[in-house]
Amino acid sequence: MLKFSQKRIKDAKRRMTFQGIINDITLGRRLSGRRKLMAYFGDGSEAMLQLEAMVDKAGLRNVLWALAHISRAKAHHIEGNWQDKDTAKTWMRDALKISRCAQRLGES
Repeated sequence: MLKFSQKRIKDAKRRMTFQGIINDITLGRRLSGRRKLMAYFGDGSEAMLQLEAMVDKAGLRNVLWALAHISRAKAHHIEGNWQDKDTAKTWMRDALKISRCAQRLGES
């Protein structure tokens, strides 16, 4: 049986959250050894162009609402299927933060 330190488990759970993924992408965190996480949304990448097209078509506020919805769905899925309340709580917290951003965009 593998034993992991509490710090490694906490770091892994953090990386599974929306904010953790964004941080890993933007900071190019090291994964294992010398490999580096490549920026999926790098300037001019296909993913960046697709995301920009979505924002152009639907608007930033609607894209944020969609991301919040996806995060909520992930939270419910993780809690229901994996019984991992801590990770589910983190996804739900991220969903609320994204929803607040979308709401603020609507107020301006």
